[in-house]
Amino acid sequence: MLFRSGNNNGNGTENTILSGKINSDRTLKAAYTYTLRGVVYVTDGATLTIEPGTKIVGEKNSRGALIITRGCKLIANGTPDKPIVFTSDQATPQRGDWAGIVLLGRARTNSSYNGTPGLGEAEGGINNGDGLGLYGGTDDNDN
Repeated sequence: MLFRSGNNNGNGTENTILSGKINSDRTLKAAYTYTLRGVVYVTDGATLTIEPGTKIVGEKNSRGALIITRGCKLIANGTPDKPIVFTSDQATPQRGDWAGIVLLGRARTNSSYNGTPGLGEAEGGINNGDGLGLYGGTDDNDN
């Protein structure tokens, strides 16, 4: 889900809130500052592309996180002049302000989840009833 607040943040960019699921291909533009509100899942085989120079902040109060689920892609190629910045929404960012970025793949693991060998559950409470916090499988070429 994508919400555009329409509020100019003083530097010519619009604040944009990401929450829930991103279930189709989407590009985050460098012209905007994006806020991760709660756990944001990329699902359904979607590709999330992040332009060089984009800023993404994790909302502290909702423990903002970006989860790239199995079968999805993250394309994020920053440059020295235009880095992609992930940070806290706090004026003085501190360790633990937001939950981070999690990439979940389909390669074999030595984990077991609910009796299924090779399947694991990511830490931090990001798994939900849809299994969006699970990793592992049988595809060692998964990328």
